[in-house]
Amino acid sequence: SGDGDNGSGDGDNGNDDDNDDSDTDDDDDIDDNDDVTDADTYGLEIQSVAINSCDSSGYGTYNLSNIANQVLNGVEGYLLWFTDIAHSIRVEDPSHYHTNEANAYAVLAGGDQGAVVALNKYSKMDLQIRPEALLLEEGDELTLYSNYPDFLHTWSPSKGLDDTTSSEPYLVAQENMVYYLNVVDDFGCEARDSIYLRIIEEKEELNAVAQVFSPNGDGNNDELEINADGACTLDFRIFDRWGREIFKTNNVDNGWDGTYKGASVPSATYRYVLNIKYCGDPELYQFQGEILIVK
Repeated sequence: SGDGDNGSGDGDNGNDDDNDDSDTDDDDDIDDNDDVTDADTYGLEIQSVAINSCDSSGYGTYNLSNIANQVLNGVEGYLLWFTDIAHSIRVEDPSHYHTNEANAYAVLAGGDQGAVVALNKYSKMDLQIRPEALLLEEGDELTLYSNYPDFLHTWSPSKGLDDTTSSEPYLVAQENMVYYLNVVDDFGCEARDSIYLRIIEEKEELNAVAQVFSPNGDGNNDELEINADGACTLDFRIFDRWGREIFKTNNVDNGWDGTYKGASVPSATYRYVLNIKYCGDPELYQFQGEILIVK
């Protein structure tokens, strides 16, 4: 009767011992074909893994070998690593695992415990300096901005900048210059961007719009372009001789091809108005004049 008491936890039929291993195996045993879905289910307690280096393609590089000798339910074990939950694709080099996925999958070698291991996914930096371009008069002042303010910054050259290690350095325009910014994130990954500073005598004297162009399809001077380097906002409109607006854009890269509602306009004189605000300059500059179309 004592034996029956000890077997009561396994069921009423103490003689049903065809599967004797069930009394000694871990409760969390799984078949090799079972999906690994939860670390708690299989007893593998592995925390998330951070990247240990960068990848120029934007993937993280992980050293899975750092946690290969975990204590699994009190038993020292060796982990096999897979890239997929079905355990069909083996990780060849766990110490240098490149992936753009969110997880890796671990299985205890010689056993049937497994776990999903969360990877701290790394996204490649897309560094951008704001404003994107500068057209300033000598002595103009403004602040430059980086879109990664919390990382390590290095600006060069230092001329005109109050702080070459700030994410928001103060700039006093002195001469034509290309400024470079190098940013290093918490993983030691680097990104680089640059900005061109152009010094002009007077913004009002800029020849923002050509006076003549010939949209005849010969590939030469077929589009009227806007000379507005350093503009943060603009409004460009063209009118015919009756004052009808035939073209409008707020994009410095959108020139006029000499058409209105899909049809070519005749050779004639047209009037334009161009309003510009340059980056770092609160003043509104207005240009207006005439454009001659010659075909």
